[in-house]
Amino acid sequence: MTRTLSGLLVLSTVLLLFSWRYLIVATERQYGDLELTSGSLDENGSVIKDASLYPKAISGMALQGQQVYLSLGCVNCHTQQVRLEGVGRDMERGWGLRPSMPRDYVRLAQPLLGRFRHGPDLSNAGTRKELTEEALLRHLYSPQTDTPNSICQPNPYLFERKEIKGDVSEEALDLGDGTEISPTRDARKLVGYLQSLRQDYELPEMPFLVEPEIEIIAAPAPISASAPTSENKETSNE
Repeated sequence: MTRTLSGLLVLSTVLLLFSWRYLIVATERQYGDLELTSGSLDENGSVIKDASLYPKAISGMALQGQQVYLSLGCVNCHTQQVRLEGVGRDMERGWGLRPSMPRDYVRLAQPLLGRFRHGPDLSNAGTRKELTEEALLRHLYSPQTDTPNSICQPNPYLFERKEIKGDVSEEALDLGDGTEISPTRDARKLVGYLQSLRQDYELPEMPFLVEPEIEIIAAPAPISASAPTSENKETSNE
């Protein structure tokens, strides 16, 4: 009996060490030295001087909106990872111009890749022409209004609803029934985060596989320049 227990203990230890060696150490060696890069490299394989570096950091209200995204459980129904050709039809659906690469997440301490796709992938939500600030706010308030088959939960608590008296209030949305909704700060944070999601740049290891049919929407200016920014190794259509 003692020998059996000792043997099981030794076997368990060996399996743990094996897993650590090949799952953690090997992954770190493969991806741990990834850095920011330009869309193309010079003849020596180095980043071109004064070139824009990618991926960009998210900052201000968008960074705060990431926490709202997590608190509402959006990550349970949406991915942020454009799949490789042959694995899915993400690029055919207009969800990206190329597959996502490990380098796309080097700034993020916690990449929100997601597990299930009950809703569309959001890797490039910020580049999608139809996802304006108003469209996102209306969808967050009542997803089934614009997408009848959506299983996304309504989020009325992210808004203040009241009767319209005279003109619609500034920054409020007219619901068409005599009432208006004003987004709370959390609603604006979440929309800011969704509009910051973009993989609209080429990488040396992965250029665009789909030619843009329309001009890529420019990234919105940060809402608050004084808000915290994501560090180099940190971090809807719902």
